[in-house]
Amino acid sequence: MENHWSLNYMGYCEMIIVATLGFDERPVLHAISETGFRGIEKIFLIRPFRDDPRAVKAVSEIKKLASIANLGDEDVVSYRVDVGDFWGSVAMIHMLLREVANNTEDYAVLCLGGGLRALVLETYTGFILLPLDERKKFRVRIDLETGDYVIILRGEEMFLDTRVSSSELEVLETLREEPGLTLTEVSDKLVKPTSTIHRVLKRLCSRNLVVRKENKYYLSPAGESLLKILETQN
Repeated sequence: MENHWSLNYMGYCEMIIVATLGFDERPVLHAISETGFRGIEKIFLIRPFRDDPRAVKAVSEIKKLASIANLGDEDVVSYRVDVGDFWGSVAMIHMLLREVANNTEDYAVLCLGGGLRALVLETYTGFILLPLDERKKFRVRIDLETGDYVIILRGEEMFLDTRVSSSELEVLETLREEPGLTLTEVSDKLVKPTSTIHRVLKRLCSRNLVVRKENKYYLSPAGESLLKILETQN
């Protein structure tokens, strides 16, 4: 099923898998298997107009496994892009991802892999250009080529804005030195009003740089990475 299928008729789905596919079906098969074959309602395969000869077999294998999850051939949709036209592909993939985000009841899985690096890069670019509230609907899966490890990230972790104010940086550094501080404790250490620190912490939490557990605050993995990046720039 190719791109003449219309995005406007997707309908509301419990879970959707979107995957880049050059010729290697394994990342998609892993993603399907890890759901326990439950809850998947649609699979989109982002593919180049010109197939690698191995792609036909790859799609066949994906459809076989998808059938165990009660998906028909019509539920495995090939979404074709012109890999040689970088920004044209980015625009088309971005449109697809926006539609998926707005029609997913639970969350969507975005598989970056499948053996065609240009396609992965175009899909990643289209993804990070999504508004944050739409990126949050995705879990991003990156299978290593060795097949023995996988990286899974929440969508909001896939784009790290390194711009922080001096007050935000102070709070981040304080939480790195002493994880698990309360609002009052952070305020006392920085000798600043709790109302000010509360606003800073709220911004940092909304950016996924800090996480709150009960009444205590910790750096997120993204927050830790941000500090390391900033240190290399000094």
